[in-house]
Amino acid sequence: MQKDSLPLYYKNWFLIILFLIGPATFYITSIAAIVLMLSKDAALLTVTKEEHAKYQEILAQQHEADSIVINAKSDAKQIINDAENIINDAKKDAENIITEAK
Repeated sequence: MQKDSLPLYYKNWFLIILFLIGPATFYITSIAAIVLMLSKDAALLTVTKEEHAKYQEILAQQHEADSIVINAKSDAKQIINDAENIINDAKKDAENIITEAK
């Protein structure tokens, strides 16, 4: 069998290229990933201590406002239930008075 009649995948230069391409692609993608990760860290916002304290205060105020709203809703439900009970008691008293008057 002559050297020229060998298939491409048996030739030495083709095997050498395949052998060199494997690690090169791995290292190139690894370097690209590292560069992207480092650029992501540099793009993060930096917050000063004063801004952080201000944000914490705003969050505390929002939490307090939320708890006030929740308490107001439960108080309103309780007031509505009390009013309905008073109305029902008044209706029963009125019916008793009407039956006694007859």
